Amino acid sequence: MGRRSRALRDTAPAVSLPESEVVRSNVEVVRRLYGAWSDADVERALLAVDPEVVWEAIADAPDAGTYRGHAGVRRYMEDWIGDFEINDTQIEPVAGSGDRLVLAQRVRATGKGSGVETELRRQVQRDREPGLTRA
Repeated sequence: MGRRSRALRDTAPAVSLPESEVVRSNVEVVRRLYGAWSDADVERALLAVDPEVVWEAIADAPDAGTYRGHAGVRRYMEDWIGDFEINDTQIEPVAGSGDRLVLAQRVRATGKGSGVETELRRQVQRDREPGLTRA
């Protein structure tokens, strides 16, 4: 199966975000993270993740759980990449304050085994406390 073009698109914020360097920095980190993940480049994605990260996956998803550190996040991302061809990712900043950023995320992907295209919509919270990111 040939490699498809992947895209990370930002859309206009649903609400007005505070114009602070911390919020802008957090948005940029999230763009780098999901852009690299969409390109199936886990090494580049991990550059945007704190080595002490605590990544909490969607509670009722098949891959639910808490993934710790780069090794845990790598496992989580590689599982996704192994199961899906990520076709498109859209990130929309929703709210931001201080070290916390909330984004709406939409991912379109095709199952590698089934060929079925699916879409996932979720909210992503990124806390810039040392060692803590939630997705």
